[in-house]
Amino acid sequence: SDGVGAADTDGNYFDLANVAGEIFHVDLASGEATLAWTFEGGPFDNLAFRGSTVYLSRFGDPTIVALDADATTRTIPVGDPAVVPATTEAAA
Repeated sequence: SDGVGAADTDGNYFDLANVAGEIFHVDLASGEATLAWTFEGGPFDNLAFRGSTVYLSRFGDPTIVALDADATTRTIPVGDPAVVPATTEAAA
């Protein structure tokens, strides 16, 4: 482990081996780790879940890799106008 972990929406804990691009499911009761996914293009610096999608961000590359529940992998450029709203409301 590289100290980067996150829980999915069901409370399952996952740990990231960032250089290898491997994500392990960790059974907190037994301490056993099982390889869940492997991603190419690391190293990665963050792991997050939203719904059934896994998100990884990359060191030195302004992109996020997303793995959807249907096994579709997408690369999302950070700051892409299709993803980031063009306008924001000022705080009141």
